[in-house]
Amino acid sequence: MKTRGIDDLEKINFEDDNGQLVERSWNDLSKEEKLNILNTPLEINNHQDNSSFLSEEEINLLNTIR
Repeated sequence: MKTRGIDDLEKINFEDDNGQLVERSWNDLSKEEKLNILNTPLEINNHQDNSSFLSEEEINLLNTIR
């Protein structure tokens, strides 16, 4: 679960219909909600993989543009 950004199974952040963050427990989630969390792609790995293909000059240029 830590790879999904969840350190505490009793405090999983969800966004409600109003855009507010709500903490919920893993045990209170439906089977579908649990599967959605487990099937969510890991964004951290994608970022690290993309940055490894960039030269230092390219990274500096992108940072300058930002």
